[in-house]
Amino acid sequence: MPESLGLSVDGDDPVGDIEVLREWLRDEPELRKHVKRVTSPPPPGHMGEVTELVIALAGAGGFVTVLAESLKSWLSRPRKHAVTLKITKPDGQSIEVSSQHAKDLDDLLPKLLNQD
Repeated sequence: MPESLGLSVDGDDPVGDIEVLREWLRDEPELRKHVKRVTSPPPPGHMGEVTELVIALAGAGGFVTVLAESLKSWLSRPRKHAVTLKITKPDGQSIEVSSQHAKDLDDLLPKLLNQD
């Protein structure tokens, strides 16, 4: 299992959405101290900084279950615009889940975490 995961959001307001997601995750007692916001320079050819969240993974399987349920709940909540959540391992492997397909996290996140 990787030591951390990167979370980024694509939608009408990615910076605002990532901040709302950060607060959402910090409301979970099991996740609170594992969530950190990171800002990096834009990729070549793009403007503006890239803001993402980094989740330090705790070793227990229950932690991943809480993370998956919290992410699924956040994606499923009513909003004015669709968002897509990208979850990336340190080696670059990633999954993307849209707010319309939040339930897919139940299958996709464990598969991502078990790929090595």
